[in-house]
Amino acid sequence: MSEKLDPEETREVMAAIFSNAAEIVGRYGGQIEKFIGDAVMAIFGIPDAHEDDPSRAVHAALELHRAVAVRAPELQQRLGVDLALHSGINTGVVVTGDLFFDRGAAGPLGDTVNTAARLMELAGPGEICLGPETRRFVETTFELEDMGVKSLKGKAEPLPVFRLTGRAPVHDGRPRRRGQFIGRQEEIGVLLGAVDRLLDGESGAVAVCGGPGTGKTRLLEELRERVGKEVRWIEGRAYPYTKNIPFFVLTNLLSWNWRILESDPPAAVQSKVREGLSRLLERIDTVLPVIAKLYGFEVEGAAFIDRESFRQRLFDTMSQLLGALARERPTVVCLQDLQWADASSMDLVRRLFSAPPASVLYVCNYRPGPALNDVAREITLREFSSRHSIQLVSSLLEDQAPPQALIGFVEAQAEGNPFFIEELVNALVESGALVRRDGGWSLERGPEAVTIPSTIRGLIASRIDGLDEGCRRVLRRAAVLGREFIPNVLDRVLDGEPALEDCLQTLVAADLLRVKRRQPEWLYAFKHTLTQEVAYMGLLRSERTELHARAARAIEDLLRDRLPEFFETLAFHFVRGGVTGKAVHYLVEAGRKATSRYALDEAASHLRQAYDLLADRERSDKENVALVELLLEWSQVLYYQDHIDEMTTRLLEHESVAEGIEDDELRGMYVCWLGETLFFNHDLIGSMEKLDRAQRIGMAADSDRVVAYANAWKTYPLWFMGREAEGLEAGEIVLPLAARFPDDHYLFFIGQAGAAGAAGASGDLRRQRSIGERLVEFAERSGNARAAVAGLCCISSSQALQYNFDEAVETARKAKSRAVDPFYLAWATFYEALGLSWGGRVAESRVAIDELKTNGSCFWTILVRPLDALTMMGEGRLSEGMAQLMKELERLEQTGSRFMECFCRTVIARLYTDIACREVSWNVGTVLRNPGFVVRHAWGAGRKARSWLENYLKFLDEGEISIPTGFICMDMARLEYYQGHRQQAREYLVRSLKLFEAQGAMTGIEKSRPLAARLGVDVGATLQSA
Repeated sequence: MSEKLDPEETREVMAAIFSNAAEIVGRYGGQIEKFIGDAVMAIFGIPDAHEDDPSRAVHAALELHRAVAVRAPELQQRLGVDLALHSGINTGVVVTGDLFFDRGAAGPLGDTVNTAARLMELAGPGEICLGPETRRFVETTFELEDMGVKSLKGKAEPLPVFRLTGRAPVHDGRPRRRGQFIGRQEEIGVLLGAVDRLLDGESGAVAVCGGPGTGKTRLLEELRERVGKEVRWIEGRAYPYTKNIPFFVLTNLLSWNWRILESDPPAAVQSKVREGLSRLLERIDTVLPVIAKLYGFEVEGAAFIDRESFRQRLFDTMSQLLGALARERPTVVCLQDLQWADASSMDLVRRLFSAPPASVLYVCNYRPGPALNDVAREITLREFSSRHSIQLVSSLLEDQAPPQALIGFVEAQAEGNPFFIEELVNALVESGALVRRDGGWSLERGPEAVTIPSTIRGLIASRIDGLDEGCRRVLRRAAVLGREFIPNVLDRVLDGEPALEDCLQTLVAADLLRVKRRQPEWLYAFKHTLTQEVAYMGLLRSERTELHARAARAIEDLLRDRLPEFFETLAFHFVRGGVTGKAVHYLVEAGRKATSRYALDEAASHLRQAYDLLADRERSDKENVALVELLLEWSQVLYYQDHIDEMTTRLLEHESVAEGIEDDELRGMYVCWLGETLFFNHDLIGSMEKLDRAQRIGMAADSDRVVAYANAWKTYPLWFMGREAEGLEAGEIVLPLAARFPDDHYLFFIGQAGAAGAAGASGDLRRQRSIGERLVEFAERSGNARAAVAGLCCISSSQALQYNFDEAVETARKAKSRAVDPFYLAWATFYEALGLSWGGRVAESRVAIDELKTNGSCFWTILVRPLDALTMMGEGRLSEGMAQLMKELERLEQTGSRFMECFCRTVIARLYTDIACREVSWNVGTVLRNPGFVVRHAWGAGRKARSWLENYLKFLDEGEISIPTGFICMDMARLEYYQGHRQQAREYLVRSLKLFEAQGAMTGIEKSRPLAARLGVDVGATLQSA
């Protein structure tokens, strides 16, 4: 247009349009933010939000488009210019306030504003384009056309866009997914009873009162559906922007009945009014001027109606009209949302309700606030119970069972508010977080990632903005403290708000807060989690940062005697307050507290957050110390979680930081953890180097704690390396030192469990079992579940080493039932798999081994390989199992793990002995499936068995691991007997019996008896001579 007209003409046209725009936008509660050339930017919801701001914006845009359309023909005729508006409307969060730069100022900023401008550019002449959030608000009120997904300038992702085509013909307020009518049977019964009396000729009035979203409109919709055509139903309603329009509710009621539309020109309105009156009354001359005054038109020749008499005449006219309707058919007059009704309408409603004509039933709904002065029976709606909430969620999902995580999320967020429930479920479905899969519903990602639906946000924001400035300030600052808060702390955050108590009472009365506790101190809570979130988002980020820091310091000061209760809260506020040192301190304390309660996920979350604050930044010496302390706490948690890979990465990554600190005890503990971590990675030599160094650091620093931990953890690599005497000695060193730290249960039981392993490997099964039983007793006294698992695993190991495999399995399963951490569960599962695989329970063994391979860390997946190989052979996969066993033996020989090397040698030697003695149970199918195994291993099995057994006995005699010796000697006796060497067989059998007696391996003695009988060996006499 500017190109076709000279500047003066352009100015004249735009001035008229801008004037219209200012008047229309202001009438709907918006404000003109700026004029930019021939464009105007209007904003709704500032300074006060209304729950229907998107609807107001659309109404204003439609009216402005109509105003321009009226002017267009005249401008075309006078100036030869085609005039048309094109508009874009978007809904979301903006930053407001004047931001002054070197020149000028900026108002609302943010992506929401930019997107609205792009939608305007996309719209054609006369079109109004809406963004997706605006569509959510208005899709049931206005007809929309889906334009598909559009790429807009400045937007990283394409955006769904909708074109406004007009008002929806029928407005029922239904969202995309609508649940069944649930939980209001008593209330609908009261309303249906009133309708029954109406059909008998009685009149009445019933009011439905409830907070936002409790289902007031839905209840009346259900009533209308149930009564059907038995009665006439007419309806009027108020809107947030009609509070100052006199008698709007009554005008809206008549317009609804007479089908008068907002877009109707004045002549059409007058015509519909006359026709509507004429259908009901024989003479309309006395009532027409009254109704005409409501609609703002004059009746030619009618007498002037003064202000004082108008109210009475309007009451008489409405009574006359409603009575006429009721004479034709019983009539329900429904008035909705009276909390927004103007005062004039409310005065008249009270009078009408107090004297209803015959066969008229008045029903209405409103939020707490409007008073009808007992002229109607009031029904109060409360939030849904948990049962009704779950039923509603299920009905929204087409009666499919909702995922448990969804139920928990919806219950926590909506807290029984039906509207909130429906909007949250719809938002989850529309965002793709909740999807239908395999005949049911599944959460594809955490529901917490979905932002509050704009419909809910607008509803809550409008209530907050409706408060006076003082109460609004109190509510938003209370939101910083969290869902629940203590007034004393809030008072500190407010820095002495003089009217705090009055504001809190007002907020409770407004149903935004509730008193949760009065003793021993007052505790307030937000009525809904979502209310707290919206109030919180009403603060600028800089305000939130300052308030969080202020809140944390207030808690530290006021609750200094109870700080452990508030570690998590203090960490939360200091993190968001940007106070890093304090944040890290309280996060670590919160992590330690969670660990002591076996809450590992929570502990890991706190500690990871602390790590993220410290790791990637320039640190002071003090912060380096804090990082090392944090890593030690976190390593404990990662160990319990069986996250060995991450523990290894973190400790090695920051080893240089630990080496640089001056605190010797702290550095010694860090080296201890590195040593333990290397053991879990099967680096036995590296582990011993670190643990020996840690012991030296501890001794130099005179730190019993470091020396005790170094020796407790040394028991494990020493055990695995075959240095059993040293392992037992390390365990003995720990005992008196651990007694100096009675609260450190882990230090005591972990060293003893390692010593038990060394005892078992050395052949002292009695000692191994005794240690295990002592740990179980300690667990019973202390309540330490980890000690119980460790003790039971020691006992299971001693049972397995005696070849009591079934007992070993049952004991390991008891350990599994006591496990509270992934690492300890894996520990127990390993011994379960050991008993099952050695005991020939192949199918069960496979389950346990696969459990370890799937869920266990690198420590367990490597440790279980020999058991996996043994189970493969039991499954008939002879070649595959033997190949894995040989490969694992080669690796163990290189790493120095003599204990596990013994395990592999035992399996191989016994396998060759079984084959040589013809004691295998393979069927023909197994043999045919493994021809390579038969060729390589079955041929010459006697020679190979002798070689493996003799070499293995030599290997055992050279070291400290003696537990397999008894069984290997018995296998030599079997082989010698099979090959006809009876004397040699007797010698090996006698040796095995004496070893079993010394070790306490009673099962070995029992297993020897059949061979002893064939060889003529007196078992009892042999044992007595031993």
